[in-house]
Amino acid sequence: MADWTSWSSRYGENSPGRAKGTREPLGLDFTVDSLGPSVLESLLPVQSSIRSLAGMANFGASLGAMSVGQRNVVASTPLMLEYGVTNRLTLGVMVPFVTAHAEVDLRMNPTGREATVGLNPARRTSAAATTDLSLVSAFDAASNALNARVTTCTNTPTLPACSGFSTAAAASLVSRTGAMMTALSALYGGRTNPGAVFVPVAGSAAQAAIETRLAGLRSEFSSFGNTIATLAPIGAAPLTAHDVATLLGDSLYGLNAKPIAGSITRGIGDIELSAKFLLVDPYRGDIAAQRATAGFKWRQSVGAVYRIATGTTDLTTDFTDLGTGNHQRNIGVRSWTDLLWGNQFWMTIAARYDRQLADALTRRITDASHPIAPSYREQKVTRDLGDIAELSVTPRWSLNEWVGIAAQYLVRTKGADSYSGTFTTTDLNGAPVTLDASVLNQETQWREQRLGFGLSYSTLTAYDRGQARMPYEITWMRTVSASGTGGNLPVAAQDLIQLRWYGRLFGRR
Repeated sequence: MADWTSWSSRYGENSPGRAKGTREPLGLDFTVDSLGPSVLESLLPVQSSIRSLAGMANFGASLGAMSVGQRNVVASTPLMLEYGVTNRLTLGVMVPFVTAHAEVDLRMNPTGREATVGLNPARRTSAAATTDLSLVSAFDAASNALNARVTTCTNTPTLPACSGFSTAAAASLVSRTGAMMTALSALYGGRTNPGAVFVPVAGSAAQAAIETRLAGLRSEFSSFGNTIATLAPIGAAPLTAHDVATLLGDSLYGLNAKPIAGSITRGIGDIELSAKFLLVDPYRGDIAAQRATAGFKWRQSVGAVYRIATGTTDLTTDFTDLGTGNHQRNIGVRSWTDLLWGNQFWMTIAARYDRQLADALTRRITDASHPIAPSYREQKVTRDLGDIAELSVTPRWSLNEWVGIAAQYLVRTKGADSYSGTFTTTDLNGAPVTLDASVLNQETQWREQRLGFGLSYSTLTAYDRGQARMPYEITWMRTVSASGTGGNLPVAAQDLIQLRWYGRLFGRR
């Protein structure tokens, strides 16, 4: 058996400006016009500092525009072994070998003018740190010299050097300069402060406003005879896709995640153990009798499945990767009803219900619309995935004893997941925060309808008559999503190719 499932969109749930059930791109949650404090909380104190330092009350800190496109392809090769204990009871095991490929295209600041802040160069290069330190040191030295003159002229105003010297104006300049250098050091770096992780973009309005304030102070010092070298704090460059990888991966920024990029995950999926029992069989397993029958007949089977949590989930440190399974135990029941008219047409009505069992695992606790989650949100939570119910109707028509065609209608629903756990920690800005894992329940309940078409080739009838060397069936079925609701439900196309070979472990044909 081989199974290929691909999707690049999903059914929307609560996306702004979109109706429920609208198809939307997978990368929509990562696509923003402004990567600001609402997306990255560590920008909030930087925004406040820049507003004060630049004198811009309405300044908005933004790393710029980000666009992400994503297409997922999951290829599964399930190795299935079934053993007929009797002519009615069959036991089986299915081991899926999975390759999950996430194709991701990240574009950052396509025009180069969207960002107002970027990564602080002083936190990344010694040259920038030296320049910022030299700037602050130059103003501190001038302030110290002027403050010494204020002290001298206050104590001995009759000195020639104090003639026409305004101690009040000089003291005011020293005070204002000290406050600005403290703020400048906290933002860009200087004195003993390494600076914030983000600073205004070079050439931006905020950077220009700060440089204008420095020029004003420099001019005031010049009026007192103190010359300060013409230096400016080092502004940032607009973020690139490479910088986004740095932002995500460097522990300095608190995200501790892998780049938003393509990934391939290989491994074993969730293994299934199954049992199937044939309740009603008017043909008693006789293929020749089935081919010779006219009129209406029906056949009924039931089954049970136990899924072992052998698959791997997506990584908490990778926001776009795929796992090889849910790593979730569940128990399920199955029903297959075959309705047969003559020897050429029959229809299978299949029903499935899976009860998913609770477990515990590590997740980053964040709501569905904010997938870029800092690492402090990573906690071990209790999980109980929603149960799944499915019903399919598959009519089949045998063109001859070898070839058949099929169609399929399938509807399935999934209940909401249930995550629990409450955690108290501190956010990236050092403020206390309480995390409630129930936020992970968002957009986990869904309903979908699918349509399919298939072909089959079988040697079973010919083998039963001694006209084929081996008994086997090859089937191909393609299904597509026709409609759905639920914010995390893929609009997926699936191709399934299945080879079934029938043989005896003991005895001869």
